[in-house]
Amino acid sequence: MQLRDYQNECIGATYNWMQTQSDNPLNVLATGTGKSVIIAQFIKTCIQQWPETRIICAIDTKELVRQNYETLLKMWTFAPAGVCSAGLRRKDTQHQILFTGIQSVYNKANDIGRVDILIIDEAHMANLKDGSMWRTFIDELQAINPNLWIVGFTATPYRMDSGLIYTGDDAIFGGIAYEYNIKQGIKDKFLSEIIPKRMTTHFDVSQVGKSGGDFIESQLQTVVNQDDKNQAVIQEIITYGKDRKGWLIFSSGCDHAEQLDNILKSHGYNGAVVLGDTPNHLRDKYIEDFKRGELRYLINNAVLTKGFDAPHIDLLAVVRPTMSPVLWTQMVGRGLRLFEGKNNCLLLDFAENVQRFGFIDEIVFRDKKKKEGEGVPPMKTCDECSSIVHAGVRECPFCGFKFPAPEPDFKKEAYNGAVLSTQIIPEWKDVEKIFVLKHKGKGKDLHVLKVEYVCRDFERYFDWICFDHPVENYARQRAIKWWKEHTDGYQMKDEIACQKWVQIDGIPKSVQDAFELQEAIILPKRIKVKQEGTFWKVLESEFLSPQEVSQRKQQELDDLEIQEALSF
Repeated sequence: MQLRDYQNECIGATYNWMQTQSDNPLNVLATGTGKSVIIAQFIKTCIQQWPETRIICAIDTKELVRQNYETLLKMWTFAPAGVCSAGLRRKDTQHQILFTGIQSVYNKANDIGRVDILIIDEAHMANLKDGSMWRTFIDELQAINPNLWIVGFTATPYRMDSGLIYTGDDAIFGGIAYEYNIKQGIKDKFLSEIIPKRMTTHFDVSQVGKSGGDFIESQLQTVVNQDDKNQAVIQEIITYGKDRKGWLIFSSGCDHAEQLDNILKSHGYNGAVVLGDTPNHLRDKYIEDFKRGELRYLINNAVLTKGFDAPHIDLLAVVRPTMSPVLWTQMVGRGLRLFEGKNNCLLLDFAENVQRFGFIDEIVFRDKKKKEGEGVPPMKTCDECSSIVHAGVRECPFCGFKFPAPEPDFKKEAYNGAVLSTQIIPEWKDVEKIFVLKHKGKGKDLHVLKVEYVCRDFERYFDWICFDHPVENYARQRAIKWWKEHTDGYQMKDEIACQKWVQIDGIPKSVQDAFELQEAIILPKRIKVKQEGTFWKVLESEFLSPQEVSQRKQQELDDLEIQEALSF
């Protein structure tokens, strides 16, 4: 099997980490990018290079145990691998490579014996509190082999109860060795694009209580599971899904799932409900029938969020409001896989989770272990170039500095229906006025030029121009470029300013100079802006043509004559 570039890069980054670092590596890869393939190749290469190495790959669902095991056998037919999983009715413990469910082995470390590498798939699911199955198993493995390596794989490096899984005294991972996100996967065409649709059916969850970082399910069902709402939800699903092959529906509870199923069946659609207490043989049958296309839909209550691989899914109906960025990411991830004949996947977000979390490809997480009060301001300053940027960016657009990841920003405003940041289309705005101000930046005597564009309907957009930096700094180079595009010394009226303009060859040496020379700044005809989170970035300006300038000047003269005539 030929691995993709990023899959090879992930394996290389993991090896490099293990050779240069003393703590354990974590790999973050978007759902659908082939973690099982990476894990299989990593295991195979380890055994080939170090034949005595013993490896366990552990997870908490039998589906992923089976998937990871079968993927390895596809890539390495005679791999010395076994399975220990009660759900799969296998109790192997002595194989060199062992795929297992944590429930089946957490108290069997002594039976398994020495292990050199423990791979934890879906690492964010590992509860590491004292007395937990994962902590018990890891402690006993480390007692047998103090040099045990632990390698983690996940799409969401975050737990609702503890925050980031690679920070804090109790974290078993030292940091992220490699990351490949949703945005990059879609850009590289390894993931399917998610197309959101505005829904007319909504739910008021303002009075629903919260526990453990998410809505209380019993209260949530009371709000969501109402007959008129259910009928409306199903009608919209049918309308959007008529040309779609596989519908995956997320309910707000078990009773809710059954009600949605009854309504769909009354409309003549064939599908099934998968719940936590669904017998294993029925669950497996429903999933296989769905993958074969014999069932049009599956409805589940937070069951088919991980370890469930049905690439043909081209419609996601989320009727499950959540406060968990992990659960939300997992639900959307079910539609990311590519499939022959599948152009994209529709997302019907009845729960308004898009508005709650923002763009799915830009969800970032705050470490809950930090001190209280460390909030995220509306704007922040880049530590590298002192540019002022909006609080949501992870990378400074001026110098490339990477900011520490904040907590998900639970937005109150809609994202115009977009679920991916790449789906926000830049807009042109007509400019009516422009204001220039000095703004205090970070650092002694550092300022930036704050340019405010006033557009129609009183809309305002801002740009930040940084002159108070060394010439080689990117922010300074951008400021020079902006100044050359936006100024004209011939329109200056102040004689002293004109002389200074000539002396400095048209380019201000500082923000103070630029502020004094602001008469040279040309009023743009319009600006192109793009929404980034709840803020807007000015991308470019368009100026009047010489003919339009003449027409505007003539109009100003005509207006002046009219005013003078009216004054008599």
